[in-house]
Amino acid sequence: MNPDTPVTFSRTESDEIRRLAMAADEPLVCPRCGADLLVREPAGRSARTIWEIRCTPCHRSTFVTEVAEGRRPEA
Repeated sequence: MNPDTPVTFSRTESDEIRRLAMAADEPLVCPRCGADLLVREPAGRSARTIWEIRCTPCHRSTFVTEVAEGRRPEA
């Protein structure tokens, strides 16, 4: 596996990450290893913004459409 190409989180893990992404008062941490998750916008644009949330140590990611404003990366 190429370490620069993340694999996806499980459905249960992705559901937990989606919940945390909207809860600005809770830490956004990886459900597998507890590391801080990175929120990034994918390069492509569509009618709806899709955010990539990635765990660098686990090499896993998921995509969400809702992220609390304080969690969004600066443009």
